[in-house]
Amino acid sequence: AEEDMHVKRLLKENPADGPANFYLGLMMSREGFPAKAEPYLRTAAQILPDSPDVLYQLAEVLSLSNDPAFQKEAEELQKKVLALNPNHGGTLARMGLQELQNGKFEQAITLLTQARTIEIQTREVLIGLAQALIHLGRHPEAIEPLKVAVQLDSADQDAHQMLGTIYRQLNRSQEAAEEFVLAKGKGKTLSVGRELVGYDLARSLAATGKAQEAIAEYAKTIKIASDPAAGWLELGQLYEDQKDSDRAIKAYQKWYEASGASEAAFRVGRLHRDLGNMEKARESFEMIAKKKNEWGERAQTEIAELSQEKKTQDRDYWLDVANSGDEKAKEKAYSQMLALDKNDQTALEGMRDLAIARGDLEEAKSYLKLLAKAGYISKSDVKVETKHLEEKQEAGEDLSAWENRLEECKRHEDYAGAIQELEKLKAYSKSQMESVKKSSGPDKADLMRAIKARIQGYNEDLKDLRARKKSKKK
Repeated sequence: AEEDMHVKRLLKENPADGPANFYLGLMMSREGFPAKAEPYLRTAAQILPDSPDVLYQLAEVLSLSNDPAFQKEAEELQKKVLALNPNHGGTLARMGLQELQNGKFEQAITLLTQARTIEIQTREVLIGLAQALIHLGRHPEAIEPLKVAVQLDSADQDAHQMLGTIYRQLNRSQEAAEEFVLAKGKGKTLSVGRELVGYDLARSLAATGKAQEAIAEYAKTIKIASDPAAGWLELGQLYEDQKDSDRAIKAYQKWYEASGASEAAFRVGRLHRDLGNMEKARESFEMIAKKKNEWGERAQTEIAELSQEKKTQDRDYWLDVANSGDEKAKEKAYSQMLALDKNDQTALEGMRDLAIARGDLEEAKSYLKLLAKAGYISKSDVKVETKHLEEKQEAGEDLSAWENRLEECKRHEDYAGAIQELEKLKAYSKSQMESVKKSSGPDKADLMRAIKARIQGYNEDLKDLRARKKSKKK
């Protein structure tokens, strides 16, 4: 204060005293009164136009103004300073930081590096240089200025956090974790800073295999986080990596509650599906199925797959019932299978066979038509089979009895009896062929082909039965 009074007396005696104007402007600037400092520094610059330090201080004050004209003037003064003294550290540092702010990282690195070479090792320069190097992906080079910043102030939370981030980027997980611990331990940060460090620390602990410590760190950080959703997401992923699906589901549910993220509900659904909890999986997918985004579309696909899986499971169940139950159970089982898929071939054939066994010709014919409609047999096959059934009925011959006896003989290895029954069936088919030959209907050719194919099948069966009979005698 005494020096200030002395300077003011000098200016009162001589308003054109350049050094006195500079000193008073400098003091006011450092005390936080740039607007009051500016006229004194302007006067000093007019009196001492070739003084780099005077022009630099005036440029510093003008750069703090929101007036674009003052900022432009500050840039011109900085250029003039460097013209007078290319190694003016303060100006090099200020211009480098401005280039960093403007996104011109190469220029920022050049200027800030020059400033360092002339002993300008301020925190602002060191952190700014590291930021520029990181922006260009030159992470290893950013380590050195950050270490110097930590040497200047071991409690520099930003420097520790940046070092931790770089080490994590370089897969140096242990060093990253150590830096994040130091950053968090300084206790000189706002809650937002603490949560960022906490998340970084948790990530580094997870990367070094310290899963339980990472989980504890996530839990603490989420409590103070302004964005807990990010923590729940990463905690859920960590639980998944640990094969702890139940806790992963709870974490993802918290993520969904905190943010409404469609991906969160989708992950819950996938985990439930992997665990076999199909109904819970469907519930999760249905929560987002109508969303017009990637996760909504994927949820619809999952729901369709779940529906198909359930349909397949139900069909397998009813098929087992049909294969092991009595006639009443078979009919119910085939009906259930047809409710799942009206074109189920096994069910249609089963219902047809049940109708034939009961002697219900009309119902058997209806299932033959359904088989044809579904593409399992041709229309000519339907006609042949229908005619075959009608002739059985008209002739009063119980062809099903012949077929049943044939199968029974085969089961008991009564090959002579089996041959006898098969000969009856063959003879009946030949008589059918003769009847068709005498007809003149439009389907005559198709009927003839179908009957010939059946007779050929009988001939092959007869050949096999005779061989078995001969082999048995030996």
